Amino acid sequence: MIGFLRKVGRSIFFKLVLVFIATAIIMAMAVGGIVRHVADDRPYRGLIGKNMAQYSMFLIDEIGNPPKYEIAQKLTDEFRVAIRITSPGMNWSSTPPPPRRIPAEFTHINGFPNVKGARDRGRLFIEVDKADANYSFVFGRIGNQNGPFDGGIVLLIVLVVGVVLTLSYLTVRWLFKPLEWLTGGMQNMGRGDLDTTIPIRKYDELGELAAAFNDMSAKIRDQIKAKQQLLLDVSHELRSPLTRTKLAAEFIPDDKIKHQITADLDEMEWMTNQILESERLASERGGLILEDIDLSKLVADLVTTYEGSSPGVEMTVGESVRALLDSERVRALLRNLIDNALKYSGGQERPVKVGLHAGPDRVLITVEDYGEGIPEDDLPLIFEPFYRVDKSRHRGTGGYGLGLSLCRKIMQAHGGSIDVESRVGDGTKFLLRFPMQR
Repeated sequence: MIGFLRKVGRSIFFKLVLVFIATAIIMAMAVGGIVRHVADDRPYRGLIGKNMAQYSMFLIDEIGNPPKYEIAQKLTDEFRVAIRITSPGMNWSSTPPPPRRIPAEFTHINGFPNVKGARDRGRLFIEVDKADANYSFVFGRIGNQNGPFDGGIVLLIVLVVGVVLTLSYLTVRWLFKPLEWLTGGMQNMGRGDLDTTIPIRKYDELGELAAAFNDMSAKIRDQIKAKQQLLLDVSHELRSPLTRTKLAAEFIPDDKIKHQITADLDEMEWMTNQILESERLASERGGLILEDIDLSKLVADLVTTYEGSSPGVEMTVGESVRALLDSERVRALLRNLIDNALKYSGGQERPVKVGLHAGPDRVLITVEDYGEGIPEDDLPLIFEPFYRVDKSRHRGTGGYGLGLSLCRKIMQAHGGSIDVESRVGDGTKFLLRFPMQR
């Protein structure tokens, strides 16, 4: 409940509706105050009182003397005025009768010494004292209607206010719809979808904001693609000179120097292949080769290749699981994660654990170690190309930050996801979720 109220309190739509409500209340109070001031002004009140006194005398003349009650009832029906006539010998009321609630204080009306008047709850009361009878007239709502603030009027006011506020809220939502699109677009870009664009359906300030966002998105996309293309071109062009250099290195007579040069060339070739493979996965012509494979057997066969490694690799697999996957790329993905787990488990006795669990709509593979762990600030960035938790760039501390980036590309190509859980000193756990494709 607190979270909902906090979310509502931060909503621009809610704030605008509050502004509408406050504006309506202030306007109503201002208009009401002006009308009350004008209506309560003494010259106007005196004029209204005199007119009503004169009108009451006219009604008395119409009723006659002695009073003709059928004429009085006819006046009630025609002019909607409640009448009561009292004298020492009789007490007559019209149908409907005057309300039972009578104002406590009446004031004399100037120019009419035998006439008194009062106002109460939207009604005007006039009393005329004659020698033979007393006449009471009530102008305004009569019968069962108890004034301008009865239940029906209150319900009508609530209904009208509710309709107005609903229409205002829907209008504001429609006007600020581009903000929702903009928020969604920014979230998509934050998740790496650089092809995000915002629809432009209004040519106002918000439409200009959406257009500026689309322009920014296009420029960022172009810049990143240009850098990726440059990196791809350089990596592709490096393969030929690397091959020639490796061939030339074979003719070096000093085995130690030859071994060092060959190792450096192998590392450069591996990095080049990683870059090319990442771009190949993202291209239309370098997609997956899907096969119906026994994933349990693939994982088991891969784990056996790590026999004798320290601290070792254990597998926890239930029943046989078959899935439609690219076996070579899944094997490269798992090998990359297991190699990293072993690398950062130095000095640990507990082995790296690889788990496989099948659900109704997905397959979950976990790779868990109990080594160094990853700092919390680095977790959102470890899948970015060339990002290293250890900022040093030498062979003793690992590669160049391309392995996990390639892992994410492989998972995305399969329509799956890769997540990581880690705490410094407690180890790291990678979770691979593949969709159960048929």
